[in-house]
Parts: sequence; C-alpha cells; structure tokens
Amino acid sequence: MNNEGARRDQRRFPRYTVQIPVLVHRHGTDVSISTADVSRHGAFLRTSERLPLRQLVQLRFRCPGVGDVEAMCMVARLVGADHPRGPGAGVDLFALSKDAKKAWEHFIAELRARDTFDDAAPAPSPGRAPTTPVPGDGAKARPDWLINQPTLAEALPRTTTPFARVSPLAVGTEAPPPPPAAPIAPSVDEHGRATAHGSVVMMRFPDVTTLRYFLTTDLERGGTFLHTPLVKEIGQKIDVVMLHPETDDEFHLEGTVIRRVLSGRAEARGLGIFFKALTPQTREQLEDFAAGGIEIVDLANVVTDRQLELEAAVAREPDSAEALEALGSYLLDEASDLGGALTALTRALVLGPSVVSIHASLARAYRRIGDTVRVRAHERVAEALLHMQDRLRVSFGVGEPPSAA
Repeated sequence: MNNEGARRDQRRFPRYTVQIPVLVHRHGTDVSISTADVSRHGAFLRTSERLPLRQLVQLRFRCPGVGDVEAMCMVARLVGADHPRGPGAGVDLFALSKDAKKAWEHFIAELRARDTFDDAAPAPSPGRAPTTPVPGDGAKARPDWLINQPTLAEALPRTTTPFARVSPLAVGTEAPPPPPAAPIAPSVDEHGRATAHGSVVMMRFPDVTTLRYFLTTDLERGGTFLHTPLVKEIGQKIDVVMLHPETDDEFHLEGTVIRRVLSGRAEARGLGIFFKALTPQTREQLEDFAAGGIEIVDLANVVTDRQLELEAAVAREPDSAEALEALGSYLLDEASDLGGALTALTRALVLGPSVVSIHASLARAYRRIGDTVRVRAHERVAEALLHMQDRLRVSFGVGEPPSAA
C-alpha cells in the first residue's frame, strides 16, 4: 500500500461498515454496485469497474429507512483486488441538494447510533451461557443486561435491521428489500456538462495550512473560483461547505455564482463564487473553526424589517419593476447580499429595460465583483438613456438644449 493510502486508512474520520445498493449512472446506463463502508462525507464502493480517477460520477445511494440520496461524487482513489477492501473505489461527496444532504446526515446518524449501541453492550459473564433473545417472548427471554434496554424498534423507529452488522436486539429480523429504483435522470446539459440538482458544494483542503491560506486570500477578497464541470446559473445561490482537514467538521458559507467558464481546457473550467460579507461574529467563528475544527453548520441570517417590507411588496406585485429595483438596491447597499441583489435587479431590468436607475444599480453590483465588461455595458446604456431623455425634454420644451462643447 502506498503512503497516501496508508494515511487515508489511518484517518480519524469514522467509517461505518454497511452494504447498501448504489446506482452509478455512466454512459447513459445505470450500473448497480454496493458500498463496503460509508462516512459522513464519502463512501467506499465495491466494484471491479474502473471508475475515472479524479472525475465526477453521478450516484444514487439507496439508504434503508431514509430513502434514495442522489449526489455527484469525486472518485478520490482506486484500489485493486489485493487491497483489504478491494477491488473498489473511494468517493467523496461533492455536490448534492440540501434535502439529500439532510437525508445522508440522518443515515450516518443512525449508523453512528448503531455502532455506539453495539460497542456499549457488555460481554456475557464468565462461565454463564449468553441468553438468546427470542422475538415475542418479552423481557424474560432477554439477558439481564438487556432487560432495561430499548428494543430495536424504539432505538431505530424508522427501520428494522437496515445495516450489514446486526444489532443484538435484532435477532430474527430481516431488512426489507428496497423498492425498485427508477432510472437516474442524467445530470448533464445538452453539451454533456455536469449539472447538479443541488445547491451544496463541498470544499476539501489537504491540510490546515492550505485552509488558512484560503481564508486569508480568497475569502478575504470575497470570492473564489471552483474548478469544476458543474453548471450553475449566474446569480444562483449555493451553500459552500468547507471541510476541516483534521476533524471533518463543516463550516457553511453562503455563495453566489457570478461567473462561468464552460469552454476551453478542462482544467480551466469552473464557477466564480462570491461570498456574502461576514459579520465580526462569523469571523470569530471561522477562526475557531480553523483553529480547532469547531463546526458551524448554519450561519445566522438577520433579516431586517425593511427587507421584509420590500419582499412583501414584491410578493404583492411580482411584475413591478419599481418594487424589484427597490429590493435589489437594498440588498446591494444595505444587506451585502450580492446574489439576491443581482437576481432582483435582473428581474427588474426585464420589466423595465429603459429605467436608468436599474442599469446604474447593476453597474454598481458588477463593479463589486470585478466584471468590468458588464459594468461598462450598463453604464453606456444608462448614458444613452439619459441623453435620450434630455432630447425628449427639449423637444417638448421642458428642458435646455445641451451646450456645445
């Protein structure tokens, strides 16, 4: 085993031994394989098929008691038949929906509870044969140490025995087979580029030094570029989850897609992400996370009464350019929500393409992310509209003609 593989096997992140069906969508077909073990942010797949290393694959994990979890995963490593767990592939979760992430977290929590319960069960006393619990015989058929313990149905109310390792309370039970799987809808566009259903993207760092470098460079500048084949729309919000390299804990950042590179060399393609401005409290939490891996799953979002009023106005008049412009300008100038501002102002522009102030606000928004092309385009349109308005005022006798230079 090479050094990298040895380091991975010595990692502190817990893996849970469980065999569940997995569908791999490749070349227009679904191939059924299974897991050997899973972790909070990945899995090891038993397969003799050679998956593309360092490439994204579309997977559907069939998790008993939870449901199907679809995710785009990065093939992180391949091992052969001589490996203790081989042949197979280790995959890292890369992009998935928020609902899928919650379902996966729930599945991992059940596995953690299963292992904790199994490890806590004491061994039978020396010289005393263990008592085998018989379903339906009540507490008398259970060994002394189990009499006051919860039943499996109480411990795992949504499942019977969904796991490869059987709990000592589950003798005589059998996991029901999963329902037939529907084909995976291919997550690619008409050009074959990956399009994730979800809005959660994982960021991994090889060590703490690299994590701190990211915090002091990209995050300080307000954004980063993700090298990925995923396709997202400009203005779409995504949850960027930073994973601590030593503790596997998470820190969530709210990001907005502001740039897309979909052509050219494969290694140059990706998404430009703008991060929402961090509050002083969030910066302290981020420092704690970098120092010790303290998990921050949900950053508090304070919504002011003014924002609620503006959003209510848009809800009442969704086709009002004025209401959308007011909301967009507030999000841009007061709430530091660039993604929300771009969304609202772009919708306003569709409804009011000749409104000078909308173009001016969009120019300010794009200036913040350094998109000089769009800045200049909106400024030129605003200047042309102002010039046209001046000429109309003169023609109606309500304005002065421009002085000759």
